[in-house]
Amino acid sequence: GASQEFEVEAIVDKRQDKNGNTQYLVRWKGYDKQDDTWEPEQHLMNCEKCVHDFNRRQTEKQK
Repeated sequence: GASQEFEVEAIVDKRQDKNGNTQYLVRWKGYDKQDDTWEPEQHLMNCEKCVHDFNRRQTEKQK
């Protein structure tokens, strides 16, 4: 393909930007921690499973 489709391995963190938008820190498959990037929520629409997994892990941590 012409465009490089990066594959999300996991979401490692979450934050709000100054406008109150949710951003996720993405771990890319085949890349290291230093290559994690903050992505707006709308970039992850096709990766709802990743978001769901992240939120589930967060919930379990809080117990």
